Amino acid sequence: VVNSGIVGYFDRNPRFPYCRQTAWFAKNFEKVNNAYPYIKIIDGLFKKACPERYAAQKAYADKTHEDWILGNTVFTTITVNKNFKTALHTDAGDCKEGLGNLAVLSAGNYEGGYTVIPRYRVAFDVRSGDVCFFNVHEYHANTEIKSKLAYERISVVCYYREKMVNCGSMSEELGRAKN
Repeated sequence: VVNSGIVGYFDRNPRFPYCRQTAWFAKNFEKVNNAYPYIKIIDGLFKKACPERYAAQKAYADKTHEDWILGNTVFTTITVNKNFKTALHTDAGDCKEGLGNLAVLSAGNYEGGYTVIPRYRVAFDVRSGDVCFFNVHEYHANTEIKSKLAYERISVVCYYREKMVNCGSMSEELGRAKN
């Protein structure tokens, strides 16, 4: 079972020729609304730690209809993973001038879960309360998580989907969907 979900918004693609909310987000808006203060903290840390990349991503967000921006941040979308080892991959569709923002919330003791970027031979031990900023267009993964006791490791990956800048308002995109 893959414990992964996507919160926020998606841009148009051939299967869905309109911008839209993710299904989970539409059904759980109250839960996400309660998480906005945390998302805003991640946004503030991004701005402080990586001002040039933040400014580049903010330029996209500023050109995007406000309907598609999560809580006055530079993010349109969040991937949430629970106790999940990711395969080696690059992210597609994220703002190339920005950065991925990986935050972790955890409980219990576990080993592993390192975020690795093989090209640079680095691994980040992102633990509860930590935030890691990196170029998600580089190959990356996270290692297996092991524990003999109960644990939870929730990774919260906040990003801006580059083509969201092409979306109209929600009502305009709903019109596209109906047509």
